[in-house]
Amino acid sequence: MSILIVTMLASCMACGKIHNHKVDDLKPLADAGVITGVKDITVAEGTDVNLNDLVYADKSIVKSVDIDDSAVDYSKAGTYEVIYTITFDGDKLRDYVKDNNLNVNFDTDGDTIVVKTTVTVTVATKEDADKAIANGATDVVTTETKESVAESNKAN
Repeated sequence: MSILIVTMLASCMACGKIHNHKVDDLKPLADAGVITGVKDITVAEGTDVNLNDLVYADKSIVKSVDIDDSAVDYSKAGTYEVIYTITFDGDKLRDYVKDNNLNVNFDTDGDTIVVKTTVTVTVATKEDADKAIANGATDVVTTETKESVAESNKAN
């Protein structure tokens, strides 16, 4: 049993700490363009969407972005939680934060920093999605708008 515990601890130390945070805790990095598109969104019912396509990450700092949207039924209107797990290169993130005088709300110690956050995906009826777009919403994902939403996230 103690060998198992030591093995588990060693593997956790190698992969870095996992920090559970609110999506707002990523705002300084989003504002700086390091990682954008990790936010609550509305998707029109029946839209074929890959959430990875809506995220932009600076690959020199962000090692990976894993998205678990397995709880979302894109064919049925409702509100669903999606988990984003973002893995940063610790040295590069620390340097970036320091060089750009940013304040992040999570520990940046370690070779690898893993931040896990939950966002809300609202699957709306086509009519509700169209109304939101007509009222000026720019981040509603439909078959027609998903490319422009992705480009907007990159531009931020």
